[in-house]
Amino acid sequence: MKGWCWRSVAVARHKARRAEGAGQMVGLFLAGYGAARMFVEGFRQADAPFITPDNPFGHVIRFGTNAEAWGLTMGQLLSLPMLILGLLIIVVARAAGRATPGVSPLGRVLARQIAAGGPITVADYMAACLTHPEHGYYVGRDPLGKAGDFTTAPEISQMFGELIGLALAQAWIDQGRPDPFTLAELGPGRGTLMADLGRATATVPGFRAAARLWLLEASPVLKARQGKMLPGSAATWIAQIDALPQQPLFLIANEFFDALPVRQFQRGPRLARTDGDAGRTGRAGLRARPAGPVPARRRRPGVPDGTVIERRAAADPIVTAVAERIARHGGAALIVDYGAWGGIGDTLQAVKDHQPADPLAEPGQADLTAHVDFAALAAAADRPARRLHR
Repeated sequence: MKGWCWRSVAVARHKARRAEGAGQMVGLFLAGYGAARMFVEGFRQADAPFITPDNPFGHVIRFGTNAEAWGLTMGQLLSLPMLILGLLIIVVARAAGRATPGVSPLGRVLARQIAAGGPITVADYMAACLTHPEHGYYVGRDPLGKAGDFTTAPEISQMFGELIGLALAQAWIDQGRPDPFTLAELGPGRGTLMADLGRATATVPGFRAAARLWLLEASPVLKARQGKMLPGSAATWIAQIDALPQQPLFLIANEFFDALPVRQFQRGPRLARTDGDAGRTGRAGLRARPAGPVPARRRRPGVPDGTVIERRAAADPIVTAVAERIARHGGAALIVDYGAWGGIGDTLQAVKDHQPADPLAEPGQADLTAHVDFAALAAAADRPARRLHR
C-alpha cells in the first residue's frame, strides 16, 4: 500500500506539472470519495468480530477506554489512505503549478492549450493575453498611471480631452445640432478624456443636453473607474459596437485599435502565417507555417519576400459599424493611435512598468499592442458609404 501511494503521488506530480488543473481535480475526487466513505462507514453495521460489550461500535482503533470512546471502524480505516492520497495530490499539483519558473498563470493555460490542439495564431495569443476571462491583462487591473504600466495622453494633460471635445462639438454644430445624438468613446480608460471633454463642451449651448453617452469597455476594473470619474453622466456601457443606437454618432477612439489582436503573415511566394508555439517549458515562441497562395487583394507591389505583414480583422466590423451609422444619420469619428498609412513590419510589442518588454515572456502580465494600419481602417470606413450611395 505504501509503495502504491508514493508511486501515485509521483505520477500525479509529473502530470500536474503539465496540467495543474487536472491534478487538482484528481486529488479532489480521491479526497472527496475517501471522506464520503469514512462518513458512510460511521453509520454502517460494524463487523461482528470487533463488537464487544465495551466496544459496541466495532472500532478497530479506539481513542479512549469507555463504551462512548471515539474510534475508526475497519471500513473507515481502509478509506483513510484514499483521503490522505487525495490531499497529497492536491498539494503536489498546486506546488508544481507554482514551481514553473518564469511562466505566468496564463502561460501555463496557453501551454496546455497548445499541447492539446497545436499552435495558435498571434491574434489568438494576443486576445488571450489581454482579455482572457481569468488571467487577461485588462480583466483585473488598472494599467494606467505611475502605479501601472503605461500612461496615455488624457492622463498627462487635460488639454487633450478638451480639444477633442471642442472638435466634436464643432462638428455637431456644423451638422445642424442634431438632438439627440450618441456621444461614444471606445476604450475610455479611466474616463479622464470624457470628463475633460464634458468640461470643455459645457459652454457649447445644447451639446450636453442632446448627448447620450455610450462607452465601449471590456475591463470590469476600468468600468468602475469610469463610473466614479463620470458621476451623473447616465452613461451606458456596452461590450459590442453593434449595441450603439441608430442615430447621429460623434465618437472618439484614443489608443483603442492598437490593442485589438493582429495576425501576422510573412511575405513570400506563398503566404506564411506566424503562429505561437510552446515547448516543454511552457514558454511561448513564434514560427512560420504555410498559409497558402497570396490572395490578389493582399498583394502589395514593392514589398520584398520575408516582410511581415499584419492584419487586424477585429477592427473591420467596428469601423464599418461606426461608418454605417455616420453615413446614415450623420456624425464624426476621431481615431487617435500609433501607426502608419499602409504600414508593414513586425510591430507586436509589450510594455510593463513603463518599459519595453518581451511580448512572449509573461503572457497576461504586460500590455500588448501593434501599430494601426490607417489605410485598412479607411478602407473599412469607406464601404458603408459606397453601399449607401449605389
